[in-house]
Parts: sequence; C-alpha cells; structure tokens
Amino acid sequence: MKFWLDGRAADSVPGDDRGLTLGDGHFTTMLVQGGEVALWPRHLARLTEANTRLGFAQPDWAEVKAEIDAACANVELACLRLTFTRGSAGRGYQGAWQVLPRRLMSLSPFPHHYRQWQEQGIAAELATTCLATGGSLTGLKTLGRLEQVLLKQEAAEKGALELIVTDGAGQIIEASASNLFLVTRDGPVVTPSLQECGITGVMRCELIEQLKQMGQTVVERPVAVDELPSFDEVFITNTLMGVVPLTRIGVTEFTRRTLADSLLESQKLWR
Repeated sequence: MKFWLDGRAADSVPGDDRGLTLGDGHFTTMLVQGGEVALWPRHLARLTEANTRLGFAQPDWAEVKAEIDAACANVELACLRLTFTRGSAGRGYQGAWQVLPRRLMSLSPFPHHYRQWQEQGIAAELATTCLATGGSLTGLKTLGRLEQVLLKQEAAEKGALELIVTDGAGQIIEASASNLFLVTRDGPVVTPSLQECGITGVMRCELIEQLKQMGQTVVERPVAVDELPSFDEVFITNTLMGVVPLTRIGVTEFTRRTLADSLLESQKLWR
C-alpha cells in the first residue's frame, strides 16, 4: 500500500489528527483503471457535499485532482481512498471551523474476488445488527464506520460473504458495504430509501441514472423483509464491485440476473 499526506509520500498521521481521535472527517473509495480514477465527477460531488455539511473549507480541487492523477499514473487496476479530516485543528469537541481539510490518500490492490462474484453471484444473509436512524450525517460516508465493522464481524461469524442490513423498524436499507437494487419482472426497479440511514453510494447514483436512460423506472422507497419473495432479481453495487447478483437472501432464492448482466455488459468499468 502507498500512502500520501497532503500530497506528499508519508507513512504516519499526526497523533492529534481529529480524524483519528474523533472520527472528524469523511472519505470516498475510488476505482483506478488504466491510470485514471473512474467516476471522478460523482466522487467530487460526494466530497464537496460532505465538506459543506461538516464545516470544512473546500480545497483547491484542481490541486487535489493533480495529486490523484500522479498517484494513479501507470496503475492498471487498484483502489484509491481519499480521506479528509479536520486535521490538528483543536482538542476536544470544540474544533476550528471552515479550515482546509487534511488530505490522506492511500493506494491499495484491487480485490479481485469481485470478478468471481460478478460471474457467479453470491448468497447473502440477513443481518442481526441494525443501522441507527436519523441524524444530520445520514447519507455521508464519514469516518465513523463502526456499524460496518460490526457487520463484517457478524458476517464472519455466520460464514456469509455479505449481509443485508435493516434499520430498527425492520426496513431493508443496504448491504454491509454496498447498495441494493431489487427487480420484479414487470414492475419498476426498486432501491431502498436512504432518507433515515444508509450511505448514498457513488455507484448507486450512477446506476439510477443509467437505468433511467435504459428506459427503466426506478423507485426509491422503503422495502420490508417480507417483500423479498416478490422480487425476481436482486443485485448489490459499489464503485469497486460494480454489479454483483445475489442468488439468495436468507431463505429466499433469486434465479434471474437479466438486468444485472445487462448493466455489466454496458459498463466497461469492471471488465
């Protein structure tokens, strides 16, 4: 793994960084392919919104993009994570507001098992761990990812490749590290509403737009667990995995993958 701090190669972060001590920051994980970051405009929109909502100043985005381009040069396939923190801007909860965020960037190998997942599909289980609802951070990919850490622990204990997660009311929200789309043979494509909790994924936004361009109706609404048997096809998505069909959620099996395959064929990002 390669690591940069504010654009310079580094191997450590200051011990008083508020991202480390308070989770005071946010991040995005990007697919590097052929020396370039895929879907940069959508990642930029995500980062800009999070800066605004967390009270960070906006950096020189041309400089940030130049750093990204330098890190990705001659890299065929990899993952690039860009993290913004409030830096060393004050001890305790009272920090300095509208400061330029500290930039942490890391380049790591691409998880090649996603290719096998795309081809074969995977089975998922229903999670026991629920997501908290409400709050001003809904939709943001902040550094407070302990719910996801607990979900990965639960998945390991269950021997599951993926978990489907609900909120406290039992409504399906997303998978442990990806968003969810559900398809009926003759009805609209459904993706769970993220008004109360969950992460608004970059690939989720990309696919909603692409599906609409394909003539599909996309509905964002609450989805109950007991609705699962009414769907013919289910797939999960994030920037790195692209589109991965689910063969089963709990005891409910899905045999179709028509729309997932169509999306995979139309996207060259993951091939």
